[in-house]
Amino acid sequence: MERWAFIYTSGDGDSAAVSATTGSKQCELLTVGVPSTAVDDAIIEDLIEQGIELLELCGAFGPAEAAKVVEQVAGRVPVGYVTYAASEAAGLHQLFG
Repeated sequence: MERWAFIYTSGDGDSAAVSATTGSKQCELLTVGVPSTAVDDAIIEDLIEQGIELLELCGAFGPAEAAKVVEQVAGRVPVGYVTYAASEAAGLHQLFG
């Protein structure tokens, strides 16, 4: 895999998306912080145009929210989302309320 993307929630619902790229020629990571799990179609399209081969989601993306992104991607790249064990609920609650 040469290029993949990680979309995470990073705001209060009103802020703009923020992007960064890191890695090497062998494996480049494009990160996009979005204000909510409602990911703008333009963000998805831009990542696909940049040649991502895989898309990961994190930060409040559960099965329903991930399914919406899967629908937006329409099979062009695999989409996954980060999950946490039930034992981590207290820490997540402290972070996200």
